[in-house]
Amino acid sequence: MSNSTRQEIVIYFEGKETGGVTGVIDNLLQTLSSRYQIKLVFRDTKNLNEWFQKYQSSEITGYPLALHNNEDVFGWLDIIRIFKLFKLFRSASIVHFHLHTPFSCLPALFIAKLAGVETLLTTEHYITQLQFLRRRKLIFILDIIREIKINILFFLKKKLLNYLTRTVTVSESNRHFFVETFGLLQESSTITIPNGIDLKKFIIKANQSHNFLDELNLTYKPSHFIVVVAGLNNQKGHEYLIRAIPSVIKEFPQAVFLFVGDGILRLNLERQTKEVNVFENIIFLGTRSDVPYILAISDLFVLPSLFEGMPLSVIEAMAAGKAVVATNVDGTAEVVQDNITGFLVAPKDIEQLAEKILILLKDEQLRIAFGKRGLERVNKFYSRERMALQYKQLYDDLINRHADKPFS
Repeated sequence: MSNSTRQEIVIYFEGKETGGVTGVIDNLLQTLSSRYQIKLVFRDTKNLNEWFQKYQSSEITGYPLALHNNEDVFGWLDIIRIFKLFKLFRSASIVHFHLHTPFSCLPALFIAKLAGVETLLTTEHYITQLQFLRRRKLIFILDIIREIKINILFFLKKKLLNYLTRTVTVSESNRHFFVETFGLLQESSTITIPNGIDLKKFIIKANQSHNFLDELNLTYKPSHFIVVVAGLNNQKGHEYLIRAIPSVIKEFPQAVFLFVGDGILRLNLERQTKEVNVFENIIFLGTRSDVPYILAISDLFVLPSLFEGMPLSVIEAMAAGKAVVATNVDGTAEVVQDNITGFLVAPKDIEQLAEKILILLKDEQLRIAFGKRGLERVNKFYSRERMALQYKQLYDDLINRHADKPFS
């Protein structure tokens, strides 16, 4: 199929960092670019420009034009970018917005509507974050300002729902939450497409990770490696895991926790490890490109999040054949089957988190059984091919229908 006959699809993402959402976009680009003429819009940041470098020789065209708009409306003020986006959107059959926060992309969505795009599609990656907008206590005046801001953003979001052709959520629990939160009368306007990954990348034997082990430069031989792959931010709940670790190392003093990822809380978390005297059992690895090799040498994967959309890191751990201990939150609970592929614990429950980690560290056969069943589950439901096929079917259906025709 030549460029002249392929439908043009603009994929728009305005997050500042690479991570979970860009991982999903990667998998879409790598599987759908031969069928559609894809234009990718992203933020003009150093790491995102570097991320896009791998597509420079492909037929995917990159535009570092995404508005500097993160949970706010300041994107309206960037007149030059707005004009360029307006021109770019006008020729698209579909503009597909990947929302890395519930209120991201609001100005860009209005621009696409004004540009006359008939088919507007969003994927809500973290819609349940709406439950945590008021989690921090503020002084009275700041609380009033925050409340005004939240209400304005909710108003704009609800207004935009009238313009959208479809909304994709990444888990069924996320979809139900989305429908209930915004009081949608037509549930058929929302569908669920779970995230998927390249499963082949995680078929790695532990002995292939020896170079990584040498890099750790440990002065003792670890009894176990427990891996966490997550950004160091308030969502991921590292602080609760750190408080659970003393109970773990009481029975396994040479267990090592590998924290893969970086973020604004790194210094605070490093300080916390010293306060609870577990700093010798935790290694902060920062952002890594060799996660499959790290997972290969691990005994167990842990994700103590407060909320999730559909965590790629859990899917990756299961693809590596690892048992999982994770919090029972939206998205995660659809991937991890409690007491079948791993254990689910209540968010912030330090004692339960430590208890389930210890059960699995003590029982290698249970870890192996969980890991085997987890691998079978991700092969069946969470491959990038399955995800891409569902998006392809959605794109084709929307291209072949009028934007206002009900989805059947």
